[in-house]
Amino acid sequence: MDIEKLRKSLLENSDPDGPCIEDDLMQAAATALSTLQAENEKLRDELKAVREEAQQFAGR
Repeated sequence: MDIEKLRKSLLENSDPDGPCIEDDLMQAAATALSTLQAENEKLRDELKAVREEAQQFAGR
């Protein structure tokens, strides 16, 4: 399942005003997925930059 679809599903199926612990857990899981997704994108960008730098260095 796509991470974004999972995150949306968690948010849609939870009630932020509900007293249910499962709702709190779904909200927390959706937030964690968003955080991990952003961190993953950042790391991918850093890896790309390192690979490009390594290619330039190897070409010298």
